[in-house]
Amino acid sequence: MASSLPPAQQSPEINWNEIMTGAKRSELAFLAAWKDAIVEGARLCGPRFYQLFGPKNIQTAQSKWDLRPETARVRVAMGVLSRGERIYLGALYSFFNPDDGQQLLSEFAFPGNLADILTRLETRQVKVIMRLVETYPGW
Repeated sequence: MASSLPPAQQSPEINWNEIMTGAKRSELAFLAAWKDAIVEGARLCGPRFYQLFGPKNIQTAQSKWDLRPETARVRVAMGVLSRGERIYLGALYSFFNPDDGQQLLSEFAFPGNLADILTRLETRQVKVIMRLVETYPGW
């Protein structure tokens, strides 16, 4: 079906298959984005935020699994962080376990969806989350 818009106003064709399997979706790209997400969390919540991810040090981590969320520590932190901090942490947790991440958000922050989450975060946090979405190799 031909578009009635002039060529300059037509949207370019989007190749979703290319987007979803592109070079940006690699374990290394996600690891770099994940490290940035943890650093941003530490900037927001303080150095204790690093303790929620392990068992390895952020500098020595070789895969996302080296910096997976520590479930017990995350649950404790969700009880003491501010609402914005809990939303950010719950969103991050969701990249490793979407069901538990949603449970944490529902229990400790709010039962929102991705759009709700993004509207409640600082601009820098939104950029971090979007980079995780962009590089996440699990799609």
